[in-house]
Amino acid sequence: MAVKAAGSFYLLFNQLIPFELIVIIEMAKIHYTFFMEQDYLLLNSQTGSRLKVQNLSMHEEIGQIDYLFCDKTGTLTKNELLFRYVSTKEGVVARKDFLRCVLLCHEVYRVNGKLTGASQDELVLIEHAEKELGGKLLSRDKEQIEIEIEGVKEQYRVLKVHHFTSDRRMMSITVSCNGRTLNFGKGADQAILAKVGRQGEEDSKLISELQNFASQGLRTLMFACAELEITGAHDEDDDEQ
Repeated sequence: MAVKAAGSFYLLFNQLIPFELIVIIEMAKIHYTFFMEQDYLLLNSQTGSRLKVQNLSMHEEIGQIDYLFCDKTGTLTKNELLFRYVSTKEGVVARKDFLRCVLLCHEVYRVNGKLTGASQDELVLIEHAEKELGGKLLSRDKEQIEIEIEGVKEQYRVLKVHHFTSDRRMMSITVSCNGRTLNFGKGADQAILAKVGRQGEEDSKLISELQNFASQGLRTLMFACAELEITGAHDEDDDEQ
């Protein structure tokens, strides 16, 4: 009985959806894939590369798309990050401290003369510091970082690296140089301001500039540095750094 019912359904539905139709649709996909890859309107003007179809089953879904939403960094469009603005306290000391934050608080290494790292943000910051701000990352390993600021070389011994987490929303590194123990941090403005713990006139000006940058659709990042007591460099946990 079951075999008879299955045979009846097969004969009925075989006429509704012919097998030839499935074959024709697959052949049509291959056919218009060629025209998509040859379409000059889909040519990348910067690299000269053409569209490459890698999945034949997505054509119908792509054809139904009316709107494409991209984040403000352009990750879905160009995958480019550009350094736009920097705001620091006035004076040479503040400028150098900012450069030290950029060149020390990161996870970028120089391999065969080239900068390499997992974070595109960190690469862009260091590249801009080297091209425009007079700083340079000379070398880095697990124990030591060597940088150059306005022609003067500085060596730092790495004591502790506090990696970025979604809870802390910041990264910090504790280093020592010439008998001083320093902590450099970077991260979300609210996370850094909570660690700084003061709201002076200069801080109010800085917050206003941060809000101005954010209103322009820019990604913002705040840096901070502090000198630590020798005993405090090893005792504080991740939440306190």
